Amino acid sequence: MKTPKAAWIAALILGLAAAGRDARADGAVRLLVGLTWEGRDLKAHNLEAIQAFRAEFKDIALIHFVSPAYFLRQEPAVAERIKAVMRPGDRVALALGGWKSLAADAGVVFRDGPTFWGQKLRPIDCAGDCGVDVPLSVYPEADQAKLLRAGLAVLAGNGFGKIDAMTATGWIAPTELLRNAAKAGLRYDFSAVAPAAIAARAGRFPLFQWVKEQWPAVDAHTQPFPVEGAPGLIEVPQGLAAIDYSAPGEALAQFEQAASRLSQGQDQLFFLAAYQETAFRELPRLTVALKGIFADAAAKSIPLLPVQLGTDAPTTMPAAVPVAAASAPTTMPVAAPEAPAEPGAAAADAQANPVAAAPEPPAGPAAHERTEPQPSPIAH
Repeated sequence: MKTPKAAWIAALILGLAAAGRDARADGAVRLLVGLTWEGRDLKAHNLEAIQAFRAEFKDIALIHFVSPAYFLRQEPAVAERIKAVMRPGDRVALALGGWKSLAADAGVVFRDGPTFWGQKLRPIDCAGDCGVDVPLSVYPEADQAKLLRAGLAVLAGNGFGKIDAMTATGWIAPTELLRNAAKAGLRYDFSAVAPAAIAARAGRFPLFQWVKEQWPAVDAHTQPFPVEGAPGLIEVPQGLAAIDYSAPGEALAQFEQAASRLSQGQDQLFFLAAYQETAFRELPRLTVALKGIFADAAAKSIPLLPVQLGTDAPTTMPAAVPVAAASAPTTMPVAAPEAPAEPGAAAADAQANPVAAAPEPPAGPAAHERTEPQPSPIAH
């Protein structure tokens, strides 16, 4: 027996609609999987890893957070290469970062730091595109609004349609950015993260302190909640950050905890995420995690259903878990309104990101090994 589309927690997100579920009174764990396309590069081995993942999990729809930076560098067939790994039922959202190319497209002065790691970008770092490691909070509100509008326009112009969700690079989404997202018609933001999820790898860098200040009450099981000061905008936390940050077995342990929280008629959203730029290395780990979760659910009769990314807008919103309202960190850096540094002569890769960076900040433009093929998945 199947129930009609209803007001599950999963139905709160992007008009999510389940493909069908048994009628039951105890709720279910709703699995949602996201893939972030940061804008750094599109390498064949990562795209092939995504294709293999899609073949393994044919019934799992993905929400793709796509950076506009790919399209602004005039690389060939970008939209086609991205769309080639998408499937019917997938959903596209905006991945908004402080890329130099996006700043130019939006007509704002590019800010070169401080980065998530504490330093400013060097001229050699910006020989090509750069800036994804710079928090959006260094831009004044008017410029944040321009970056947002420009990013949405780029995705629309490349055939991705109307976007109603976003995530901010580095999980830093200042209050003013969220307010402008609501004004722009966005309904969902996925920037929130549990600070504990990134502590082991980012704890010594400014990024961690900024995340703690913005999302102090978010943990691995925080459910979607309305954003104070941004009417109509729902925050959907990435409780586990990304598979890149999780230890072996952590996703399964968190799933079991989510299952223990099921209550009468109340679902639990369980969100797992990965990055396109580290897909070759990390999607095999996500595959192992998902197989373990499915096996555990079957063995313990835990109601688990992948969320299908439908088009029906929710009519009601479940009660929000009490969470501190998203606000800009009080110590978030604010850059002086200066012109960007001139790019150096040498070409350079982008610096490593907060998800896949080594425990040390990147030493320079050569520190992009994270996207190269490795013999086997490496646990962090």
